[in-house]
Formats: sequence, C-alpha cells, structure tokens
Amino acid sequence: MFLSSKSEQQEEAFMAIPLNLKQIVSSEELLMFRPSCNSVRQLQCRFESAGVRSGKEEEMKLSLKALALAAGILWALALLMTGVCNLIWPGYGEAFLKLMASVYPGYHATRSVGDLIVGTLYALIDGAVCGLLFGWLYNRFVAKGGK
Repeated sequence: MFLSSKSEQQEEAFMAIPLNLKQIVSSEELLMFRPSCNSVRQLQCRFESAGVRSGKEEEMKLSLKALALAAGILWALALLMTGVCNLIWPGYGEAFLKLMASVYPGYHATRSVGDLIVGTLYALIDGAVCGLLFGWLYNRFVAKGGK
C-alpha cells in the first residue's frame, strides 16, 4: 500500500503497536520519543530498550512491607491526633477514643499522656497488621485473576 505522506506512514506504524504501548503514550508523544523510527519493529525494539514491554501484561502487585508500614503509621497518627485534640479540647473524639479503648486491652481513654502512648502503639500494630492482610489478599486476587 502506497502512502502519500510521512505523517500517514507514522500513523500506520502507530496503529500497528500493541495496545498496551498505546495506553502508555499518545501518538504525538510516540513520534516525539523516536522520530527516526522507520519500521514498527525498530519502534518496538526502542520501546523495549526503554523498559516498555509489549506482549503479556504484568500483574500489579503491592509491596506488603510498604503497605503495612503506611497503614500502621496512618492509623497510629489518626488515634494520636484525636487523642491530642481530646487533651486540648475535652470531649473531642470521645466516642472514638472510647471505642478504641473497648478494642485495645490496656488502653483506657482516660485523657492521660501514658494512655495516649499505649493507644498509639496499639494503633500502629493494628494498622500494620490490617495493611499487611489487605495487601496479601489483594496480591492473591491479582495472581488468580491473571490465570
């Protein structure tokens, strides 16, 4: 098939690229990436050398360590900030702190700094365990979905 312009040739080369590469870049970005590409095979080789793989899509797995750490820190900060605000303004977050006192043994929500430290440590461990379980379950479902 004879194409009349270089732009039509480039558009045909773009259309021949696998779908997962098209999702990463638009046709304008593709042409700016390596404008000297003359064939689809050269274009695919250059994308592969840049770290973009064509063919089978890879599974997106979560880092269990990072997710556990992030969830633990966020949950501990939530309890800590609520407890600090409760120390400054009595009655603030009282229902939440009493709920956490019913879940965490050793934490009593008595508006003391010691109790707040105990509750924050419990929240850190609780959040980390929940984050780890969530990440593990997510990675299991991703692995089963690809088969």
